[in-house]
Amino acid sequence: MLSVIAVMKRAWRRWGWRMLVGVMGLLSGINAQAEQTAPPRMLVAGMGVGAVLVENGMVTKRYPTQGACQDAWKLSDGRVVAVGTQSLQGFDAAGQVLQSYRAAAGVELHNCQPLPDGGVLLAECGTKRLLELNADLVIVREVKLDMIREEKGHGQVRHVRKTGAGDYWVMASYDGKAFRINSQGVVQREVDLRQLPAPVTGKIGHSVVPLKNGNVLIGTSYGACLVELDPAGKIVWTLTPQDVPEIGLKYVAGVHRLPNGNTVISAYNSDYPLFEVTPAKTVVWKLAKNPALGTPTNVQVLDVAGDPSQFGLEK
Repeated sequence: MLSVIAVMKRAWRRWGWRMLVGVMGLLSGINAQAEQTAPPRMLVAGMGVGAVLVENGMVTKRYPTQGACQDAWKLSDGRVVAVGTQSLQGFDAAGQVLQSYRAAAGVELHNCQPLPDGGVLLAECGTKRLLELNADLVIVREVKLDMIREEKGHGQVRHVRKTGAGDYWVMASYDGKAFRINSQGVVQREVDLRQLPAPVTGKIGHSVVPLKNGNVLIGTSYGACLVELDPAGKIVWTLTPQDVPEIGLKYVAGVHRLPNGNTVISAYNSDYPLFEVTPAKTVVWKLAKNPALGTPTNVQVLDVAGDPSQFGLEK
């Protein structure tokens, strides 16, 4: 009879980490199916802890930020870019700070996105401007966000995302609106969260993620709803607290749409602030609150197709 170790080795060689978890569950008499297992590696922006690398459900590395971290990305060469309210920082693969962009006094940073030329996109709360920085984190482009009406800097902008077409999606958080603007800052499309029909709720927004099919995912922060809109503005999919009662969903922040159509959600102060859900709204896995995770505001699933620095925001 094969030993337990021999069975585990065979499972790993043939099926990898997911089947190994299932085999370990069977050997221990526990129904630990692959669908109940989190991805092996994720980068999570966690307010209070910075950016953290999560491997098999455990935090294994931390990238400290200056101020609360709300956006972070790991690149193919191992580098990480992460933003705290006070500055944007670039880390090498070992976690050492390579360079940083410091916000002026009274200005807050809540977002970042790596760009194909090695630079980074961000928006400043307080100045209402969208910036493209080069690889040395020096400003090379500025776009005014004059459409934003909120005057208090903290609530002006959350997500900003550039597309391969050269336009930008901007979540004007406290205005409760998502805008798609061109390279000159002219509004091409406006989504008013307060005008969307039920079951969408919430008066302010957090995330806006353009998808390959032309749709856009929007997280409504304390509205605790995720909504997908097609290019015509029609609602094609939603997720509400009633759809996933086991999550204790209180907030929808950053999301990551996977190649199989599932969505990984960072849910801030919810009972389970990180989870994955299918298009049919079945929870695949969930991670409970953990001080090491902070309060998650964005998530990037690693080791899947797509490169965030090439506009691969949907994996």
